[in-house]
Amino acid sequence: MPIARPAATSYLLAAMSFGRSNKTWHEIVDDRSLEMDRVIAEKLRANPKLVQVALINIERWLANPDYSESGRQAALEWKGIIENSSVEALVTLLESSSEEARRLRQSSPFCGILTPDERQAIFRKYEALRDRACLASR
Repeated sequence: MPIARPAATSYLLAAMSFGRSNKTWHEIVDDRSLEMDRVIAEKLRANPKLVQVALINIERWLANPDYSESGRQAALEWKGIIENSSVEALVTLLESSSEEARRLRQSSPFCGILTPDERQAIFRKYEALRDRACLASR
């Protein structure tokens, strides 16, 4: 009887299928962020109230007078997206590999939804891929 794998394991196995010269470290980090967002999306589906964690993060960031202007703009963009989207639309965005989703992941307010163990497991998996990354940027 086959053993069921958690979604995060499936994402990792897909990510590990590339060879040494296929992706830069930056692209691998993008893949890692996408995996984290996909696990967060699963949690949001199971408990939509977790969206409040992102809104609390945004409010905390915006209340900080030392927060950079670019960080402030990103937080406001996320706030607008969250306040004007259904949970299903947010989940779709988090699971997306589009350029827009990749850009938004650079300033994700969804930190704190993954447990430290979940986050660390994903980081360890992708750190193991560091030696496979190609050295040259594209």
